Amino acid sequence: DVVKGVKLSLDGNYEGAIEILSRTKGLEGNRYALRNRASCFNQIKKCNEAIADATKAIELGDNYAYLMRCSSYLLLGKTELAEQDVVFAKKKYPKCSEPYLLAGVVYLQKLEFTAARSEFLMSIEIAETPVGWALCGCAALSLFQYDLCLEDCRKALSLNPSYYFAFQVKALALLALNKLEDAMICSNQAVENASPHGLPETLAGRAMIFIRVGDKESALADLSNAIAAVPESKMPNLSRAFIYIQE
Repeated sequence: DVVKGVKLSLDGNYEGAIEILSRTKGLEGNRYALRNRASCFNQIKKCNEAIADATKAIELGDNYAYLMRCSSYLLLGKTELAEQDVVFAKKKYPKCSEPYLLAGVVYLQKLEFTAARSEFLMSIEIAETPVGWALCGCAALSLFQYDLCLEDCRKALSLNPSYYFAFQVKALALLALNKLEDAMICSNQAVENASPHGLPETLAGRAMIFIRVGDKESALADLSNAIAAVPESKMPNLSRAFIYIQE
């Protein structure tokens, strides 16, 4: 069951993976199954369930589960708890890129963007990945270094030409540069390539561009679709509230 569950998760079928992993014999004592189910719960934003599984896996001696729990805390905005877990993970896995990626996200949440970019670059030194470069772009964007952001996104897309997150970050940089037509093209590419779980935020990002060009109807349509997909997501709701305020 564990092998089947992991295969489903690698295929992006997180709900199916959770169902299979939940049927694992002796689940409560199987740290590998618990850790992988925690990862799947994170993917569908069921963070409390992920924390419970990751914590059980940690208690069973699975140090890698600290990364799963750190991801959950980050999704919930519990930055201090995430930082505690990622500090431990970096000590245990100094040659693994993922702890540095998560450490960078911790710094993003703390609004320490230079430190965040440094962590992302360290992750890239270990393993160059699209997500590493796209996150570098996020840090550069937050530092108002738009040309650097665009270069980071170019590198991400050279590794994965359909990586929706890189398109999304690139669109925001182009929006900041007032290149609205190019920003819309990139945002459309982000929406077209987004995974089901990444679609709500890409729709919310495109809505920001619609707002800038004065197309409130299209912005509201995107935000309504985003909210329908993930009702608890704060970003689309806040964006829609902004539109109403402007009216």
